[in-house]
Amino acid sequence: MMRKFIGVDSPTTEVIDSPAVVKLKIPCDELTERSVVEYRGVVGDIVNRKDDRLLVVVAMQAVRDVEAVAVLSQALHTFQREASNLYVVLQAFCSVCDMYLSRELLREGNAFHVPMGMNIRSPYILTYTEDMLSWALADGEMLLEDEDGDSVYEGFASGLVMPFALEVKPWNLDVVVRGVQEARSPGWFIGSDQTGHIARHETRGNAYGHVMVPATTEMVTQLATADIPHLVRMDMQLSPGYAYLEMRKTFASIRSWRRESKRLVGTYLYSASPVVPIGTLGYLLRHLNEEMGK
Repeated sequence: MMRKFIGVDSPTTEVIDSPAVVKLKIPCDELTERSVVEYRGVVGDIVNRKDDRLLVVVAMQAVRDVEAVAVLSQALHTFQREASNLYVVLQAFCSVCDMYLSRELLREGNAFHVPMGMNIRSPYILTYTEDMLSWALADGEMLLEDEDGDSVYEGFASGLVMPFALEVKPWNLDVVVRGVQEARSPGWFIGSDQTGHIARHETRGNAYGHVMVPATTEMVTQLATADIPHLVRMDMQLSPGYAYLEMRKTFASIRSWRRESKRLVGTYLYSASPVVPIGTLGYLLRHLNEEMGK
């Protein structure tokens, strides 16, 4: 529920329901709570190479409503039972300001026993969804420092309660690597509490951070040298033929890279398609599972 206030010299302001209110209306049940703890543990073990499976984050822009999440989650749950070499996480996409829909998407995916992930763009928004997340993706730009050497979200990553990835851009690799390293130590950040008030959060550190990079030998080699866990991003192509062949070549490269580096822990399969390409996804996941088993 949002209340509108009109200021004399300001635009319309909407007061957003607190995390406590949103969670009361869309609760996380006990089964989901236990499952999320289990999923986080598995992803954490993969990041630290205590589990040899390949982490596969399926990220489709089409997954923006409950029906799409339900359809894809059911397919992924069925596939996961057959894939011994992969561990699949589904990333949902949602407007940063729609806390109710965010929780509905996460609840739906968890109901099908699929670990759920989401983009994290602000510590204030995270409070609304963190109890249902098994994995999170944060933009490395959040850690960029200003001319005074300060970062707006400094300490934020160390307070995440789930394994997380920081996305690398060509100009911020050093910043992201340092962010993952610093997140392992306790710190603090400014966010919101369950009542929606601004609060200072003391953190314990997060030992399950990793980075997401393009699927290139150069990037994989750099991160292996830096001893940083990483996953490689691949854009799924919906057209057959050449695109499929190129992705299969990349899968073979991933297998080869993993033999050379213990720090390559997963892949991020992204699709910008407005539809959920379940057939294409199933084909690619089956081939990737076979490749990792060689």
